Amino acid sequence: MRTIPGNFYTDDFVGSYDIIFSSYNPGGKNPEIAKKVYKSLNLNGLFLNKQYFPEDEKDTLKANLDSLEWNFTNFEKTSNSKERFSFKGDLSFEDYITFLENLGFNIIDIHYIDHFNSPFGPKTANKFIVAKKMI
Repeated sequence: MRTIPGNFYTDDFVGSYDIIFSSYNPGGKNPEIAKKVYKSLNLNGLFLNKQYFPEDEKDTLKANLDSLEWNFTNFEKTSNSKERFSFKGDLSFEDYITFLENLGFNIIDIHYIDHFNSPFGPKTANKFIVAKKMI
């Protein structure tokens, strides 16, 4: 196993891989990044992606306050979206899963991680997606 430093947005993934793991990176819900991952995986390769999907917690006082705090750093040159822990171009959970399937991934499993996690509040909306490249 080896790690490769770089920028998901600007760098290409040089090579072909059996597994690509992504966890809470800024492009973790972005369709362009998913395309790069798909292109770089070998047939039957696994994409393991753990991300935070805040739409599960919309319209609560805490969600609105968290989004307000998130937007304190949302300046013209940042890539933040208006929704906390999300960036411009990110897809909702349902749209992201559909996008992965349309690329040619088979969603093997989705683990809903619902536990205390202080950076994200008392309950998290984390999901660990296991996808296999089929085409």
